[in-house]
Amino acid sequence: MTRLVSILVLSVALHAQHTVRGTVIDATGAPVAKAKLTLVRDGITDSAAVTASDGGFTFSAVADGAYKLRAEAKKLAPVEKKLKVSGGPVTLEIQLQVAVQTESVTVAASSSKVAEQAVSADRNADRLNFEEEFLDAIPAPGGNALSVAAGFLSPSAQGGEGVNITVDGVETSASAMPASAIRRIRVNRNPYALQFRRPGKARLEVYGQEGSLKRWRGAFGVSARNSVLDARNAFAATRPGLSRELMDFNLSGPVTRQKSSFYINAEHLRNNENTVVNARVPAGPLVQNVPVPERRTRFLGRYESQGEIHQLQLQFSLLRQNEENRGAGGLKLAEQGAPSAERAQRAQFSDRALFFGKLLNDFRFVAQKEETERGLTASQPAIVVHGAFTGGPAQTYRLRNENSVRVQNYASMAIGRHTLRFGVEARPAFFHSVERTNFGGTYEFAGLDAFGTRQALLFRITQGDPAIGTAQHETAGFVQDEFLLFHGLQLTYGLRYAWQSDVPDTNNFAPRIGFAYSPGKSKFVIRGGAGVFHERVTEDVNRRVALFDGVRLRESIFQNVSYPLSGAGAGLLPPPSVTRTFHLVSPVLTMASLGVEREVWKRNTLAVEYQLLRGRHLLRSRNANAPVNGVRPDGGVLQVRQVESSASMNSGAMTVTWRGNVGKRLTAMAQYALSETKDDTVGAFELTADAYDSRPEWGRSNYDQRHRLNATAMVELPMGIRAGSFVSLASGMPYNVTTGRDGNGDTVVNDRPNGVSRNSGQGPGLVTVDLRLTKLFRAPRILDRGKAHTSRNVELSIDAFNFFNHTNLENFVGVQTSAFFGVG
Repeated sequence: MTRLVSILVLSVALHAQHTVRGTVIDATGAPVAKAKLTLVRDGITDSAAVTASDGGFTFSAVADGAYKLRAEAKKLAPVEKKLKVSGGPVTLEIQLQVAVQTESVTVAASSSKVAEQAVSADRNADRLNFEEEFLDAIPAPGGNALSVAAGFLSPSAQGGEGVNITVDGVETSASAMPASAIRRIRVNRNPYALQFRRPGKARLEVYGQEGSLKRWRGAFGVSARNSVLDARNAFAATRPGLSRELMDFNLSGPVTRQKSSFYINAEHLRNNENTVVNARVPAGPLVQNVPVPERRTRFLGRYESQGEIHQLQLQFSLLRQNEENRGAGGLKLAEQGAPSAERAQRAQFSDRALFFGKLLNDFRFVAQKEETERGLTASQPAIVVHGAFTGGPAQTYRLRNENSVRVQNYASMAIGRHTLRFGVEARPAFFHSVERTNFGGTYEFAGLDAFGTRQALLFRITQGDPAIGTAQHETAGFVQDEFLLFHGLQLTYGLRYAWQSDVPDTNNFAPRIGFAYSPGKSKFVIRGGAGVFHERVTEDVNRRVALFDGVRLRESIFQNVSYPLSGAGAGLLPPPSVTRTFHLVSPVLTMASLGVEREVWKRNTLAVEYQLLRGRHLLRSRNANAPVNGVRPDGGVLQVRQVESSASMNSGAMTVTWRGNVGKRLTAMAQYALSETKDDTVGAFELTADAYDSRPEWGRSNYDQRHRLNATAMVELPMGIRAGSFVSLASGMPYNVTTGRDGNGDTVVNDRPNGVSRNSGQGPGLVTVDLRLTKLFRAPRILDRGKAHTSRNVELSIDAFNFFNHTNLENFVGVQTSAFFGVG
């Protein structure tokens, strides 16, 4: 069950409003890295920048006014362009010709002929770029812009791992990065790129803010949210209380003028929220608001230095987060709530260097330490009444420490019509965990009637040594060639190989190929490709196998017992239950796609694509010791949770993506997907209903939605007013129908009615409309006082989430004996 209500968020922030961004390309349309750009106003240099490996550049906090933008790169003729910044962001594409040529150089917006005919692998039209100004304009729940961008990803491409996030070129978690420190988010850029482990539609590329090389710049923001502005809640008897305050601060400036800079960002969240319990206990329905307070502090510091050859960066991030009563809500009573804490530190060193004028090398070294603690060690049992309520103390406790290092070196160089990219990376990781889950025990009842008779289906309890240390080391390498066969046709192909220390499988070769063709002088681009992607087997699999071996940790399962279990009965321990693996290999996703792109009118593109996904060797569990005619194959153990690479997935999707500008003031992007996804797994540790017949497991994926439409827009209005929106419409999710009993005696209460396959239930559609209205003001500057006084540097925003207060039902109860059956 879930609740979605309309809320208002009030925020005040002090920062400049405009950005100038773009891409530098050469005469062939290929990106130019390490190009130097200078923004000049009234003969004085205002800002400087250097293009990244994709040719991109960004000038932040640019005041209104007239400028000259100069671009120069080795062996290419420099170019200078007049700019006027007023009322919104400016986007450019700059083409540099070979220095010996005398033709005039053109500078144009994204609708230039170079952009129309570009067939670069990085410039697929269904990619989406969330730039800084756009991120500031659109509403994001909790200030988390990643959640908005993730709505445009493909659920089936995410597979069992979920969303893949790279931060400044390194695969990691973005949880430690403050929201206001994000400069850009890219979605689905080059879906078959060999340097990435995951497909483009499963990946978010996050880029952090950069320091100013000339002037000191700073910003301070405060946002507040309170339940007095909330609308009704469909599941609560009284409006749940809420008080949320988020403060963030950033400061940047030069260390050595035009050579080095610093950037720092700090954020603190104080969130006093409530979750809603909606359960049925023996005394009757129970609806209760439960406080779930949260405190979070995030810090980011960065130092950058630019030389003739090397561009160095040092970065450090810190996260401290605490929550209370985590896990309560829905059918779980308030007593199920437990504390949660997370600590993370991350240091990164990067060196981008241009050798011999043509070899661009990126070296990164990351050291990371993470500590998470979930729950409390329980001394009393919990009670699970399927489809009614879960009470007693939460039985989950886990302390996990991870110390890891990531080293990667990527390089690229152009040789004639070829652009070669190659690289290697290594990730040694060491884990220490303490697992005291279910040390108090858990009783399971078929329903309220069974609970009234005190007859439990099962009683589970774990005992033993919960501490263990594990390691998981990974290495990978790739080589890729982008070959311009002739004008208008580019072929990209390559091979990636990955190895994981705790998986016996070593046949992890991943070939990928893609093409882009633009016939003649038309505005059409035809793109297609195919490739193999390997998913990671998380360290949780081998950690659980090592822990639950029947000796280190002994899990005892009692069947058909009275509640509470008497001391005499508890003394007669059944055989232990264990976890094992069987023929474990890395899960594999195979993807193929074909699409057509076209600029439908100036600065507006439309892309239509059909994509096929096949998953094999996906992870799932089954009870390998389930009874056969009432007799277990291995009498020395009770349940054998066998994790195996035996599941699969099929998905097909047609997507239509539009992005562009309407006039000079409206910027928008929208994506519609018509898809179908089926599989026979819901996760590595979820047991099948029938251990010896997996055919009924084949059904709709948990995330299968036939129709999905996501759209977001920003419009600049008169009088310094800006409006932003995010709209999400989707078909309903499926849910699993179960009997609430253990009819086959396999010690798992997940049996389905005869002839019913997994996820046969259907939920209603989902509708979300979020809005943001921002008013820009002028105020005296504390820092950067040399800038024009006409720029608006203060903003006041009002957000409305779920503006129409539509009740979206999710997490349906599929237990047939429940009074909530079929209700979200």
